[in-house]
Amino acid sequence: MSSLDRGSSKDDSDFTESHYGEILDIAKRSYAFATYRDLPIGQKFVLWRHDVDVSLNRAEKLAVLEAERDLTATYFLDMHSMFYNLFEDSQVRIVKRILGMGHRIGLHFDANFYNPSDESELELMIARESGILCDVFSQELDAVSFHNPSEVHLGWNRCAYAGLVNCYSTELMKSTRYCSDSKGYWRFARLTDVVSEGTDQQLQVLTHPELWQEIPMAPRKRIYRSAYGRALRLMQNYDDMTSATGQVNHTGIPESVLEIAAWFPDEFEFFDRLWNENRFQTLLSELHVAFLRYVFQSGSHHPSTTRIPKVQSLATTLEADIASEIHSRFQNRFGLSVWEAIDSSVAQYHVHLNVVDLVRGGRDIAPDAILESIDYFGHGITKVARYVTDEGAIGHNVSL
Repeated sequence: MSSLDRGSSKDDSDFTESHYGEILDIAKRSYAFATYRDLPIGQKFVLWRHDVDVSLNRAEKLAVLEAERDLTATYFLDMHSMFYNLFEDSQVRIVKRILGMGHRIGLHFDANFYNPSDESELELMIARESGILCDVFSQELDAVSFHNPSEVHLGWNRCAYAGLVNCYSTELMKSTRYCSDSKGYWRFARLTDVVSEGTDQQLQVLTHPELWQEIPMAPRKRIYRSAYGRALRLMQNYDDMTSATGQVNHTGIPESVLEIAAWFPDEFEFFDRLWNENRFQTLLSELHVAFLRYVFQSGSHHPSTTRIPKVQSLATTLEADIASEIHSRFQNRFGLSVWEAIDSSVAQYHVHLNVVDLVRGGRDIAPDAILESIDYFGHGITKVARYVTDEGAIGHNVSL
């Protein structure tokens, strides 16, 4: 994988876990990390804050990096997030682990959910949510930040509500410099520059954990990765629960495709998604590419470092120019043809290859023909995987 994700820009390299660690190291040299409960008035300090909009899992990643440096941050939790459920067991455990590292929590309050008419009503709602989170996580909350506040809500700028420091109070915003990564780019100033200069006596830093990933990528892709990653975990939870109760997990996916999960789980996630989105033509095309790739890798003495030539179309021209090499590699290594290994024949293969060619050419194909070819290449992948694993050429940890 390249160090720069496809579609990202140079500026996106700021938003990686490794760079985040570097920022923490720089900030630690210049600032004392403070909490909203214990503001060291008169001293040089930074309030390091996270509004957790999308991903508690990503929040935990940053919490670990901070804890490794003996730094304390405050994580603001949204009871109404559309991306995570604060009362789900796995998510509760994440928050408790974050607290166990010595971090603090605050309330990321969505006033738009209630649409309070005045500050008195606002305070009652903040007190209610703060009390709930305190009960669930057994920790008093320190502060409140507003989620997507309207101009009216930003006008409610008292120092505190329901005993919680208001991150957007007039007093705090005037006395501290503010730096935010909202929407995946730096607002007001680049954080690395701010902490490197270290000239501000009081600093408030806001980051959103889902915007910090392992490698550089565009802001929307960071959100996509966090949201889709959680969706995959939820589906895995469903599958595990069904298996644990001994119930039949009727997926509708052909058994030949399901079997791929045991050999190549990462790639199966993609196939599973295509199937559930009814993208059968794309699934067929991808299965064919995967079949050729695995045969090609298995015919090499170093399958983890061997790659099938990159092509945009694997139609008849590929069969003539490349597939013959793929099949000969297999024959030379194992002493039998690919067709024998997968209990097929050249004629059968070309029947299904023709379906693939027609699909890639945008032709209308009978759904049954597409499903039969999906089944054929799904079986082909698992049969090749089984055979060559016995010979030690390819296996569960093959590099794709």
